[in-house]
Amino acid sequence: MANEPWVALVGPFPAELRPSTRWRDRYQRVPRTIQTNELEAALADPTLDSVILYWNLPDRLTLAERVLATDRPLCLPGPLTPDELQLLQASSTSPFLGAASLVLPAVRAMKLALDPEKTGPARYVAVRRLTKTAPTAPHFAPLTVALVTAASFIDDTPDWIFASRAAHKETTTIIVNLHFPSAEVMATWVQMPDGPVQDDWMVYGTKGMLHQRDEAADHTLAAHLLDHWLSVRSGRDEPLMCAEQALIAASLAQAIDRSLEERRRVAWQEVANV
Repeated sequence: MANEPWVALVGPFPAELRPSTRWRDRYQRVPRTIQTNELEAALADPTLDSVILYWNLPDRLTLAERVLATDRPLCLPGPLTPDELQLLQASSTSPFLGAASLVLPAVRAMKLALDPEKTGPARYVAVRRLTKTAPTAPHFAPLTVALVTAASFIDDTPDWIFASRAAHKETTTIIVNLHFPSAEVMATWVQMPDGPVQDDWMVYGTKGMLHQRDEAADHTLAAHLLDHWLSVRSGRDEPLMCAEQALIAASLAQAIDRSLEERRRVAWQEVANV
């Protein structure tokens, strides 16, 4: 047990993101939930493998700098501030960055199943994210997570992005189209006060279609991230999120915000690598 990987989860933590009983039963070890003032001791522990800093930490940038200085993989789930983006651009490492969908078994299985010889190249990817109503925020994390994941199936650079929003009673729907020269990605984010939390994925190729639905998955962010980290560490998986992808997600968020505000298509060159 002493040599098993472990992750420091630095809070405060919303109840829905605490390590779940299902995760504990599977791995028989809970990542250590620590407070900010305990980070120094954790970083001095040679068995520490990575650190997750949650988005509601007021001093997250300072903590992130301390983690990166130790060359530990770092996860920054949720919205990234301009200063955090600048830190990642200047960093010589490629820290892990949080996004639950990027490490869900369904998405990982889709990446493995997309064999161009069998399905052809991906030409159309559609994902629908159902969540409870999210706090008002400009980062559009459920959409950018879905778009970054979907775009990883397509070996090309986007042309433009267009977003639209519709509200009906207590439900809000945002639809985003990300257009590539030879492919299309559509992400739909449906927010409902008491709705389910799930993803529907559809990937179309020239020779076939792959459809996976993530319905019963454990949506504990920490569980998915450590599951992926264990797979990477043992050689079963490749890292699915790095600093470069986080910068793409930030560009997507800016494009979505601008498209909704100005009600127009936003060229990718307007927001890429800002």
